[in-house]
Amino acid sequence: MFALLSFSALPVSVLGAPAPAISCVTAGDSGLTTKIIAFGGMAISGSVNAKGCDVGIYVPPGANNVVIRHATVTGANEHAILAVNVVGLLIVGDVITGNGLAINANVSDNKAVELVGTSNSIVSHNTLSNNSLDGGIALTDNGPINPGTPNPGNLSASSRNVVEFNHIYTTSPSECGIVLAAFNAGAGVKNNLIIGNLIAGNSPKNPGPGNGQIVVAANAPGATLSNNTVTANIIDGSLLPGIVVHSNAPGDIVSNTVISNNNIGNNGGYPIGGPFTSANDPINSTGIAVIAEASPHEPGPPVVTGTVILNNIISGNTFGIWTCQTSQTVVASLPINSATHSVSCPLGP
Repeated sequence: MFALLSFSALPVSVLGAPAPAISCVTAGDSGLTTKIIAFGGMAISGSVNAKGCDVGIYVPPGANNVVIRHATVTGANEHAILAVNVVGLLIVGDVITGNGLAINANVSDNKAVELVGTSNSIVSHNTLSNNSLDGGIALTDNGPINPGTPNPGNLSASSRNVVEFNHIYTTSPSECGIVLAAFNAGAGVKNNLIIGNLIAGNSPKNPGPGNGQIVVAANAPGATLSNNTVTANIIDGSLLPGIVVHSNAPGDIVSNTVISNNNIGNNGGYPIGGPFTSANDPINSTGIAVIAEASPHEPGPPVVTGTVILNNIISGNTFGIWTCQTSQTVVASLPINSATHSVSCPLGP
């Protein structure tokens, strides 16, 4: 049984006098404020205007089996929805728009829907648009670095989550459509499924601010991602490559990522002199990039291994697939109409 709480009629009237609007409250020990704090088993629907708050809906650690269904969440400075260390969260059929208005400089991962250290959760059939300084949806682990808040959290992996059939229209040049990102040694991001999403960004051929992209990335020393699947998504335009698998810091391991049956087109590369550009990165438009961002001569270099790239359609790019410093990468059934073919960086695979 879920406790149903609808915000579509708030603020309510008491004895003929309107009740005061609900103000922002402290979101636990996250260092952020929120409009709503969910409790375990709660069901939320209706309209949530988070104007002036960092977060629209905060699902705190231990608040399991929350359902956010057919809600409209707008006005948050940082995240429309932030969930931390929970199980069984369902976010379905929601409209997430007009968030990311004044992001916190101490938050490392700015997404409209931010799931940190969650497991067995589903984000499905939502529409995300005009979240001005935010990206779309993130699955991250938790620990000494909590990517969604200024304050650290308790160690927790991101595992067995599903992000499916969402429509994401990105408007920020610095943020991405869907991100799987690991930040904490001993936690990790594993066994997640990204399927059937539409991500619309922009590209050099269609200039505009939206970045687009699906990213699978290890971002701090000793972080790991494993056995994640990105399949049957449409990525229409991105300022950087359409799908990126990155291992960025010493001791990072990204393993056994499957990228299959995606339709990817009109993407970008890494601009020369940009903040993420190295000799390992493609500067020309690229559909899929699989990269370990370090010299192989460094001690404990980052690793990308066991990536399977199967039956993707790639168009409107200079390179179909770019690999650099990877091992055991398998590319199969690249359709004849895909952009060029699979190429490796100058440093070799």
